[in-house]
Amino acid sequence: MVDLVRMSACYFSEVAVIDGVPCQAAWFWRELTGTTQLQLYPDGRLRSCRLSRAVTLDGVRYTKGQRITRPE
Repeated sequence: MVDLVRMSACYFSEVAVIDGVPCQAAWFWRELTGTTQLQLYPDGRLRSCRLSRAVTLDGVRYTKGQRITRPE
């Protein structure tokens, strides 16, 4: 098990759901069009990721592939 509290950024090889947000898996071709890096706050909560599917968060609709940043 990875200790997410000690990690500030990473790349997942599979879709990951962090704090209810579906984050894209990383792979080379996606990096050419924008980073798939997943970023975390120091307490381990999701800071930023690229979405693996469309989702509504806090009443706002986001599309698949869009990078989102969660408020601290």
